[in-house]
Amino acid sequence: MSKPSIKDFIQKKIKEYNNSPASIEQLILDNMCKGVEIEGLTDAFTDLEILSMNNIGLNSLAGLPKLPKLRRVNRD
Repeated sequence: MSKPSIKDFIQKKIKEYNNSPASIEQLILDNMCKGVEIEGLTDAFTDLEILSMNNIGLNSLAGLPKLPKLRRVNRD
């Protein structure tokens, strides 16, 4: 079974949080999706503090939006 794209996985998480990206404080993508670019993560994630993107195939953090409360990013 193939892994969803980063954008699709993030959209799924938004739906789990009642369609409110602003209410998400942690976003753990580790091994759950695949992509070479950050897609689907926007500046609407105003309360995001922890973002973990280990083993998802990212080439760089280009495209990472300005996230005012972000204090920890994990990426291998």
